[in-house]
Amino acid sequence: MLFGFFLTLGVGVLSIALRSFQNSYSQKAGALGILIATFLAVYFITSSWVLGIAAAVIWLFLPWLEILIRLCAPRLLMENHLSP
Repeated sequence: MLFGFFLTLGVGVLSIALRSFQNSYSQKAGALGILIATFLAVYFITSSWVLGIAAAVIWLFLPWLEILIRLCAPRLLMENHLSP
């Protein structure tokens, strides 16, 4: 129980530290580490590697959610000025 917690915590902290560097390779490694930390957290909670992979893949679909929300947002005019 504690092994899984500390392993996930260590990977998460290392990932956040790598994301703070200015080097693009370390930032990409930090992003990969966040995916791995998500997988480990769900894996140790549920003991299912399929759910762990599914939870990590959800991170990849978050930009699509923002795109869908922006496209479906109502386009109301705040102020309607007519030019003479």
